[in-house]
Amino acid sequence: MTAAENLKPMQRVISWSLFAHAKDNTPDRHNGDWDELAQLLTTVNKPPKRKDPVEAKKACPAFSGTTFFEGTTRAMENAEAIHLLAFDFDNTVEVPITGEFHPSGRPKTHKVPIDRPASAEDVVEQLKAKGFAAVVYTTWSSSAKLAKFRVVLPLQAPISPAYWTQATEWAMEHLGFQD
Repeated sequence: MTAAENLKPMQRVISWSLFAHAKDNTPDRHNGDWDELAQLLTTVNKPPKRKDPVEAKKACPAFSGTTFFEGTTRAMENAEAIHLLAFDFDNTVEVPITGEFHPSGRPKTHKVPIDRPASAEDVVEQLKAKGFAAVVYTTWSSSAKLAKFRVVLPLQAPISPAYWTQATEWAMEHLGFQD
């Protein structure tokens, strides 16, 4: 398998939002077909050179399967509809750092690799076997040592943001992503 796998759904117009970078709150709405979205998602965006890899990642363009009301910013209360579900497989778990806290009082954490990491190939086979359409692609922080990838699934029809949690939980259960 290449770095990306495109399992096609029925052809229809799909909507999504783009952001110039992770901290950008102004959605740029796009409408297109599945092939256009797959091409966009599988195009490698090299992060700008920065000393801090977290800051470099935040400088990369961001994507959302949600559209927002015209003239508003990226926030749940401004969400108009959810068109796509996205799942990140970072193959890590966040562990609190003993005795270290953010100014807010929230514990600082670091990521530790999980014991049985998922592979993009296995997830693609699972999706194919269940007949689900998806775009599966490695993220820029993926490495030979620790695979990281994203799965983007189209919804049959856009849903209200009020159902996001239920849709995500249903998808995780039916796709076998809960382990």
